[in-house]
Amino acid sequence: MTMSAVGIETVVDRELPSVVESVPYARDLVAWSVPPALRHDVALVVSELVANAVKHGSGPIGLRVDVNEADGATTVCIAVRDEGNGRPAPDDGYGLHIVGHLAIATGVDADAHGKTVWAELRTGVNTTR
Repeated sequence: MTMSAVGIETVVDRELPSVVESVPYARDLVAWSVPPALRHDVALVVSELVANAVKHGSGPIGLRVDVNEADGATTVCIAVRDEGNGRPAPDDGYGLHIVGHLAIATGVDADAHGKTVWAELRTGVNTTR
């Protein structure tokens, strides 16, 4: 993830069961934890990443959302972790394309215990590509 560690506030740090009901729960939890200017985009990105973890991952799902307000902009980093070893496939539907359109940066960090798929969103940035 590219966000610097200075001034970051973790607003959500939860473990969720790998069930479809976790998607709306995560979306609602996060929507009210981030600044209003990013609320809808963050809720959409969380929905997509958690849905992918439920569908393609394994084990419990970790959801972490960090907010950094600096220099007149707000950056939100969303990280979704599961125990699966597969990498997200952008050709499997439109979800990751939407995430890529809304985010200023995305990525996948994998290790021996699974993977974390993350996205950063920022106010004041035109992400139209």
